[in-house]
Amino acid sequence: MSEFERDDLVGAVLTDVSREVSGHIRPLGAQAAVRTVRRRRRQRTVAGGVLAAALIIAPLTGLALANNGPNPSPTVGTGTSTSPSMVDVPPQGSPGPSGPPASSDAPAIPASELRNGTLPIAAWPTYPSTPTRCETGQVKFTDGKAGSDEYLWMEGQPLQVDIDGDGGKESVVHLYCRMAQTGYSRVVVFDRTADGGIRNVGTVLTTVWAKDDGKEPAKIWEIQVTDNGQIRIDVGDYEVCCGGDPNLSQHQWRTYGWNGTGFVQIGGPWTFPPNLNRVELSPTAGELTMVRQPDGQWRGTLRVTVRNAGQLRANPILYVRLPAGIMTASLDCALLNGPAQCSLPAVEAGASTTVDLVLTTTANPAGQAEIRVYDNVARDSKEDNNTVTVTVKAS
Repeated sequence: MSEFERDDLVGAVLTDVSREVSGHIRPLGAQAAVRTVRRRRRQRTVAGGVLAAALIIAPLTGLALANNGPNPSPTVGTGTSTSPSMVDVPPQGSPGPSGPPASSDAPAIPASELRNGTLPIAAWPTYPSTPTRCETGQVKFTDGKAGSDEYLWMEGQPLQVDIDGDGGKESVVHLYCRMAQTGYSRVVVFDRTADGGIRNVGTVLTTVWAKDDGKEPAKIWEIQVTDNGQIRIDVGDYEVCCGGDPNLSQHQWRTYGWNGTGFVQIGGPWTFPPNLNRVELSPTAGELTMVRQPDGQWRGTLRVTVRNAGQLRANPILYVRLPAGIMTASLDCALLNGPAQCSLPAVEAGASTTVDLVLTTTANPAGQAEIRVYDNVARDSKEDNNTVTVTVKAS
């Protein structure tokens, strides 16, 4: 055998051994956990570390001893070993009600069955002033909607993906839970149970509601799946309400994978940069004097200045509450069984507007009045300065 032939044989042996050993080398981080789970599913039996070393030594030793005679082709041994420990990464969401999984060769769940079946749904988040209306536990869906008031529904069609590399495909479903004019979005993965039912594998992502900390997504725009079992989600930092411009929200693609116990983020940004598509409204008002009229009512004029220090044009809503309630109000106001809610002219970024609001009430109004301003569409970047109180005097 020539030196060139011997070099080719050594290269072939090293390539084969590299394939065997590479499965035992674990990268760090959440992505390592996902890769480990998929590798465990695909390779139930792999060569152990000792056998791998033997594969390197034995063929090379034989080559060293051989001078000119022919050499037999190397034989790759087989054996079983314990796969390396999986990286301990906490799951993103609760898996919810579940059952034993079906075998990997079970067919994927048809979309029609998911949209018209009974699905195990984990608990939804709660918000202090608005209890959730959406069902949990075993929830019956009809044409993708659930509940008598249909506050819970599926967005789009389910997607199919093999999250763990076992050859079987799980179903990725986008759920939406309506709270008021906005709500929660959730991406959930479902799979077959051993008895043919449907189990909740886990929650990939649940958005926040009425919260803006610059990190947690508040909107899900789109979902994609990849050939290597990953789930890509286009998330936004703001869920646009009430006919607002959808471009007020930022977009980010974040990637999630299965680590054996839950879904973890393995790619994409973790936080949102500052969003300049915000208003920043603040009201100021002087003392309000209410004068008793000959007909027994009390009347006064409240002067309010609203400033917009944000980067976006605002359409302010002025909310006024008097101690004795409001009977009538000028401007474009709606009476809310006591308080008044008034639509003000638009305020450009960096500008302000001043309005005079004439109020009447039937009872002595002396006390403190609450004045609050907000935009019904755009997000306010500084909500702690939206409310002031003024003294109301009666004369």
